[in-house]
Amino acid sequence: MGGLDWAGLPLVAEMLGVTDLEMFLHRLTVIKLHRPGATEEG
Repeated sequence: MGGLDWAGLPLVAEMLGVTDLEMFLHRLTVIKLHRPGATEEG
């Protein structure tokens, strides 16, 4: 499966006005790993 395009990260962060790259990466990872319909209890 695809991964994050690390080469484009600085450009995207600048375009979106991101100042906290660590939190931005965390949020991108959450989005990437999200599985609709899956539960944590399950």
